[in-house]
Formats: sequence, C-alpha cells, structure tokens
Amino acid sequence: RAFILRHLWVEEKRKLTWRRLIQMDRTRTESETLRHLYVIRNEIGHWCSALSQYINLTLQASWRKFMIDLPLDLAEGLGSIQEVYCLHQANLDHLLAAFFLVDDDSALARVKREFDSLYKIISSIFEALVSSEGGASGSEDAPSLSSLWVDYGNGRKALLRSLRIASSSHSFCRDLMEQLVGDNAGSHVKSFRRQSNGVLKKL
Repeated sequence: RAFILRHLWVEEKRKLTWRRLIQMDRTRTESETLRHLYVIRNEIGHWCSALSQYINLTLQASWRKFMIDLPLDLAEGLGSIQEVYCLHQANLDHLLAAFFLVDDDSALARVKREFDSLYKIISSIFEALVSSEGGASGSEDAPSLSSLWVDYGNGRKALLRSLRIASSSHSFCRDLMEQLVGDNAGSHVKSFRRQSNGVLKKL
C-alpha cells in the first residue's frame, strides 16, 4: 500500500476511533480509563502529526526543486521533451525513495518493513480501544491492549533504529527521524515512558 495513502487512512481511523470513544464515555468524561486513553491518543497523535509534516515538507521541497531546476536546465539548452522528462523522472525517483516505495535499497526496504509492522500495531490498538470501552469481549486470540502498547513501544524503537541506519546514506531518513523524535526529544521520551508504565498498570 502506498505510504501516503496508508498514512491518510491511519489518520482518519485515529480521528474516528477517538470520536467513538468520546461518544461511548460521554456520561463519565472524568473516568480514569478515559484519562489513560488520552495518553495513548497523544502519543499516537504526535506520531501521526510528525509523519504528516514530513510528507508535506517533502512534497513541497521536491516541487520547489523541480521548478527551480527546470528553468535553469532549459536556459542551458535542455529543450527536448525527453530531457524534461528525465528531469521529472529524477524528481519522481527521489519522492519514491523518500516515501520508501523502492525495492532495490536494503536500508530503505527495512524502514518500509518497520513502518508496515508499526501501522498494523496501531490499527490493532484502535480496534482494541473501541472493544475495551464498548465492553466487547472480542476474539480469544486477540492481543490485549496492554500487550499491543508494549508492541507499539518496541515497534517505535525498531523503526527509529532502521531510520538511523538508513540516514547514513539518505538524508531524508535523518529528517524523518528528527520529525518523529521532535525538538524536545528528551522530555517527550521520558514523559512517554512514565505515562506508558501508568497505562500498562491500569489497562
């Protein structure tokens, strides 16, 4: 599935899930359960917002570079359709790599696998949240919310580790890693770990 389309799907599902949880808990908005759900919502919300920013910035930068390079190349005599096409293709190739849609780079392929795994975990978390608040027992084989939360933390670390490895040869991986971690990385990570421990005890 395309990187951008999958991200948009997760963003929409996140919003729908939270809206449904609020409706379920309308009569007990101060409940302890809902307060813990805020922790999950804020962490995944931070993750999705960072990815949205990375996607927007990458698309904007790519378009600006194409518009800047095109007149310069034309001024130097690159006037044929084939040469303009090659310039466009080079720009497209960069976007495909930046959105991990290439198969001939092992480092980027690993990042893509980690993204695939993490998105599956996030989707399962959304389903578990609705089931737990709605009182549904769900399948006996379905993982618990607490175990999914642990999986999410591990998946997050694995993705950042793969981005760190890929950043040695791809600067956009370093940009994405900085977006995901954020400017206040230390305080955010410490807060996330502290709140995660509290959530796991209460779920």
